[in-house]
Amino acid sequence: MSIRELVNARAALDHAVFPHIRAKKPQLEGKLIQYPIEDYKAQWENKKKWFNSPVAKVVGRSQPYRKGAEFAGHPLRVLRELVNRDKHRDLVIANYVMAIVNVGERDLYTVVSTSIHKVPMKAGAVVAEAHRRLAQSLSGERLEQIPSEVGYAECIEIADHEPVGLWSRL
Repeated sequence: MSIRELVNARAALDHAVFPHIRAKKPQLEGKLIQYPIEDYKAQWENKKKWFNSPVAKVVGRSQPYRKGAEFAGHPLRVLRELVNRDKHRDLVIANYVMAIVNVGERDLYTVVSTSIHKVPMKAGAVVAEAHRRLAQSLSGERLEQIPSEVGYAECIEIADHEPVGLWSRL
């Protein structure tokens, strides 16, 4: 996911709550209206009055503070931190590390083993290997497609926070 997609996701949340907040707080300056993403209950309690009860329940259930001590990896908190860092032009460091290797079996061979090398994913780096054993004798030349599936995790590191893993599958 690109930073532009993250900014768009944040903007979609802000647009979703705009009419609700505008109706309850018409005097509030438009640029101050945004979807609240709060780490502490007291912060949410201050913003809760910006919404009618049904909307407040939905927005309130999404708040990072509800995860307790584990709120650092809450998806909305990560979204807030990444978008804020982008707005202020802070460098966001991402480290790509292989996490899963899955090679499909065929009648022609069996998968003996797979291994993952914990190295940064750079062009030309060997990040995983799969060893296969032929199940039958072959003669002559033959081109065989070997179906493979690779999953990987992008680990986004935000200063002063635990790294957050985002999973993808190819």
